[in-house]
Amino acid sequence: MKVKELILKLQKCDQELDVLACYSSDNPLTDATEVTSILQITMSDKKEENTVVLRLGE
Repeated sequence: MKVKELILKLQKCDQELDVLACYSSDNPLTDATEVTSILQITMSDKKEENTVVLRLGE
């Protein structure tokens, strides 16, 4: 499944889903306490350091 397909499927389940995509050199979302539904994708030069964080609900 491609990332775009995953995002579309998740947004069908949760219309309030926020998506954050960044590179490890960027300043990613550091305080997500006010965000209840988020998909955060962080890409790194090293494949093993790539991360995906999914939080749904409160």
